[in-house]
Amino acid sequence: MAVATHRAESAQITRSHSDASQKGAGAGLPDLPHPDELPDIFAATCVGKCLEPAIADQSCLVFDKREPVGNGDFVCLMFRPGFVPPGETPGMVKRLVSGAGVPLAPAINPASDIIPLIFVEMLNPPRTLRFKATDVIAMIKCVGLAISHDDGRAALANPQPEWATIAAPGVA
Repeated sequence: MAVATHRAESAQITRSHSDASQKGAGAGLPDLPHPDELPDIFAATCVGKCLEPAIADQSCLVFDKREPVGNGDFVCLMFRPGFVPPGETPGMVKRLVSGAGVPLAPAINPASDIIPLIFVEMLNPPRTLRFKATDVIAMIKCVGLAISHDDGRAALANPQPEWATIAAPGVA
């Protein structure tokens, strides 16, 4: 059983459950630190109903920065500072439709005229979103659901969650 850092009441990972209101499109991860400040494996509470029935609102999810991301995976997208307006969430969880292997903001040549796009989807209601790769600083794979403990830790509850097999429209 893998153990991941999770602070249920910490502004660094997630809002407290009593302040779970969200603006914007879908399941968010409010107040995330820069991806370089996160451990390789971490847990965070997903806020929002846009991934139901696969992922319920307030689910504790485990993410692994070392895992390769593939189309069809649930991922945490983290946006560059200044991209998200104040009061909006700087990170969100979505299913990746297209964009695995795309270079993200830190690796894109600023002199290039070509800006790759990342396509993600939400399930409830079904909707596809697109982001310029220049606005995304990290895309981290969700590796499963976690059980949150009262001592600030979380344990991986299901390394191969059943939602990983839910067919993604348009993803082969």
